[in-house]
Amino acid sequence: MALPLANLPAILRAAGISVVEYPGWSTRTQTDGPFAPKGVIWHHDASPPGPTPSEPAYMADPAHNGAQCWVDTRGVWTVIAAGRMWHAGLGAGWGRIAANQGNRDAIGIETDHTVGEAWPAALLDSLRIGTAAICRAYGWDPATSLCGHKEYALGRKPDPDRLDMAAERRTVVALITNPKQSQEDDVVTPQDIDAIARAAAQATAPATVNELMSRGIGLGVPVEDHSLPFSGAVKYLDANASATREIAARIEGLVQQLIAAVSAHGVPVSAIDYDKLAAAVNDDAARRMEN
Repeated sequence: MALPLANLPAILRAAGISVVEYPGWSTRTQTDGPFAPKGVIWHHDASPPGPTPSEPAYMADPAHNGAQCWVDTRGVWTVIAAGRMWHAGLGAGWGRIAANQGNRDAIGIETDHTVGEAWPAALLDSLRIGTAAICRAYGWDPATSLCGHKEYALGRKPDPDRLDMAAERRTVVALITNPKQSQEDDVVTPQDIDAIARAAAQATAPATVNELMSRGIGLGVPVEDHSLPFSGAVKYLDANASATREIAARIEGLVQQLIAAVSAHGVPVSAIDYDKLAAAVNDDAARRMEN
């Protein structure tokens, strides 16, 4: 008979997750008790900082503690077992996960992380998306079915370090309602900022600014080039009208200052070294954006 998590790789792949099936995963289970999962416990594996690709082999050894899943620093999931694993140990319990029954009641998800280490964005993004997919597939509410090891074993375990689990539960709930398959949809890239700046400047700046914009000042590309991705810019514009106005104002003010400076020295706009000016504008814009 198939073990409870026999469909887990398919669930994760349907959510756009990269999955490695560790040899023997579909029949791997500890035999010291039942496994009837009703929730998820997040862990970190306390491995040395940086990638530790040997962790799945360690956890797959039946003599060792280990979890059903492990997520590496790139966000790739390794499915290690479809059955019961030793990942939770003793604890007061949390939500639907009973006291001292974490190995019975919960899927363990280990992460390639340790105390004090920065969380790789790809790891966290994949962890959240994959957990949302699991909860959606099994009909679990993260508000009562998702916890950190540090919550289940309060005072005994610190993992996952530096994650606000209340906030993480809200994120996973939102992903169940509005699933996404990658972090890229919500990231505003430098190309998106260029598109925002170009659109804002063209809409609000005077003719002199448009003249400079058409030569690529502050953009690195001529305004006639329509190859830049605008999807992220549109999302950003819709959600951040005040930021868009600020971008436009910065562009207008900066270029007007440059025009005034060169004019004061008797240099016509047509004689400006646009390559050097573009580099100066881009450097200044980058510093302003950081502030």
